[in-house]
Amino acid sequence: MFIMKIILALLFLMIACASSMAQQSNALFLKIENSIRENEPNWTLMNAWPGPEGQAIGYRWKLDQHEIFVMVIRERSTAEAVKCFQDDGLGQLPGRSAPLKLDIGDECYLSRSGPHTAIVIRKDDLLVRLGSDSSGPEWLSRFARHIGNALGEGTRSIKAAESFKEPLRLRPDRAQAHYELGQSYYETGDYKAAATSLEEALRLQPDFFEALVLLAKSYQHAGLYASAVSVLQKAVLLQPTNLDVRTSLGTALILAGQPQDAIAVLEEVARLSPASALVYTHLGQAYRLTSKFQEALNAFTQALRINPQDPVVHNWLGLTYESLERKQEALAAYKRAIELKPDYAEAHYNLGMLYLMLGDRAQAEQEYSILKNLNSDLAQVLSTKLRQPDPL
Repeated sequence: MFIMKIILALLFLMIACASSMAQQSNALFLKIENSIRENEPNWTLMNAWPGPEGQAIGYRWKLDQHEIFVMVIRERSTAEAVKCFQDDGLGQLPGRSAPLKLDIGDECYLSRSGPHTAIVIRKDDLLVRLGSDSSGPEWLSRFARHIGNALGEGTRSIKAAESFKEPLRLRPDRAQAHYELGQSYYETGDYKAAATSLEEALRLQPDFFEALVLLAKSYQHAGLYASAVSVLQKAVLLQPTNLDVRTSLGTALILAGQPQDAIAVLEEVARLSPASALVYTHLGQAYRLTSKFQEALNAFTQALRINPQDPVVHNWLGLTYESLERKQEALAAYKRAIELKPDYAEAHYNLGMLYLMLGDRAQAEQEYSILKNLNSDLAQVLSTKLRQPDPL
């Protein structure tokens, strides 16, 4: 893939220019990764390529047929970062668009050339490059905003939120202003304040579709899953052909403990959008939660036909095989999940527990030794089982 080659080439080319501030860099890289995980839970981190001494890292994120590559490099100095800032990897491609400036970091711009999209962010001595040839500017801009917040842009978003308060004081009956204020609060992670502003926007304009969708996301981040369901049901009534919103409703129903209702929603979405791995993944999870294990197996299998590289689905497939007493196939599924994502703690835990069930304590011990460096809570549970004479 073109963008992947660019990201990897730039990553290893630029490592020589990076500083040796490994500990600081690693903490920042983790903050960026977690910001994307928290704000884009449907995307899966497929690969991470750390540079030597912790000065740089590359990521590959995937959702269905969409892929986004992110490269983060700490340069020797701010001056060096400024010098390298203009290189987005698209310079030699024909038909490149004029750079579009974005308000992220100290400086940021977006470039396009045919299907290829790139965003470059500079914050002090740090450079971040995002690239994709399957996801357009909207997705890349969303990722860039999350990264900006991780780099300390939360303060800017708070200031932006404050800037909306004066227009609201003058025109408190303007739904759009309440929506924009809610959007700013959402970007800072203040989901309670975001919900309050968005609720007011909807009181003033009940058919404000974008406000409904963002309010549902705010509720979900706040753990108010039943409220998210109610809001998404209204959004579906407004735009019944919007399959993304119907998929979100299915997911919200699962989180709200209503998997049977989620099945009804997601089965219809799958019928209308048979090429979406995400829909089949959520449908399989809903089937599993209602003990319809053969149906879950069929759904996860279909999801993997569309996107065979998703470690999360392989892990859930393993759980489903276990429920069907097909333990050897479960072993293979967990191993495949780990092969795709070696730091996948849940898959290591499930594999270790299955080894114990099969009486292979040595292999279970090996999974524990890996797991204790990934997730101490899961490692503790597995360790407790290992110390029991009869772990079953």
